Amino acid sequence: MKRSIICAAFAAAACSAPALAENYTNYFTVGSSHASNEKTSGYFSDTEYNIHSYTFEASLGFQLDNDNAFELTYISPNLQKKARPDIDQLKMNFFHFFGEDELKPYITAGLGRERFEVPGEDVIIDLVLGVGAGLQYDFTDRFFGRAEIRFDDPIRTRPEHRVYGLEIGMRFGETAPVTKPEPMPEPEPAPAPVVVVPPADTDNDGVIDDKDMCADTPSTVTVDAKGCPEYQGGQLEGVKFETNSANLTLNSQTILDEAAEELKTYPELDIEVAAYTDSMGADSYNLMLSQKRAESVMTYLVSKGVNPAQLTAKGYGEANPIATNDTAAGRAENRRVELVVK
Repeated sequence: MKRSIICAAFAAAACSAPALAENYTNYFTVGSSHASNEKTSGYFSDTEYNIHSYTFEASLGFQLDNDNAFELTYISPNLQKKARPDIDQLKMNFFHFFGEDELKPYITAGLGRERFEVPGEDVIIDLVLGVGAGLQYDFTDRFFGRAEIRFDDPIRTRPEHRVYGLEIGMRFGETAPVTKPEPMPEPEPAPAPVVVVPPADTDNDGVIDDKDMCADTPSTVTVDAKGCPEYQGGQLEGVKFETNSANLTLNSQTILDEAAEELKTYPELDIEVAAYTDSMGADSYNLMLSQKRAESVMTYLVSKGVNPAQLTAKGYGEANPIATNDTAAGRAENRRVELVVK
């Protein structure tokens, strides 16, 4: 049962070792140990003195990474009494270290060949399994020391050894690969908000200055794509007067009420009230009549709240006919009032 546990421990330790790194640190150690040999029937029959052995140990190590290493170890008797058992071993050991401080614990497992000779007894040669634990202290980057307790168990024979050892070591060769996880990259700073400066629209009419053909249009005025007022004036359809008079008909007042409401939304526009007659009658009379009719329309618009400063009245008589004066229908079209944006 004991031997099975040791084998399982060695197999687990060996299987946990990562693949050999391309760059590794070499090191060697030297030290001494005390082995307490198992008192077994057939051995040590003379005296308790024979259960103690003292050995010299030397190892050549291969550092796989910061946490794992392999060592080839040679153990031989040191200067001890001839009456003590001699232990000679050549082993391959695996080490796993915990932590990154100067003082770090470790566990070890190994397999090798042992020659065990008890004075006055047979020489025993066998394979030996070993497991142990210890502490390693790094004096500098290159020099370190160890204190270790180990249990060595020959596979087919007895006795077993409980070993207490002290070692010093020195590293040489290339730097061992570091297996620390790479630090998470710092998150990139959030991009600075993009401040979009809208194109200038000085008169706040919704058309930027670069495309505004009428730069001083009030913001309350509806404008076209060029920034100019959509109100273009035009003929006041249905505005009529009594015959040879400047008096407005009732229907004309209704039409002018609507015109006044629209004009009040364009307080910055200069509007000319232009009146025309047909060609019947003298030119001078028609000119005078058209002037009075233009003034009559302007007066009505002002009475409905239109700013008088933006209105002018102009009579043109029978000038600029839009239809023939040879027919009654044509003359009716020429008798008209127009609102003209200056």
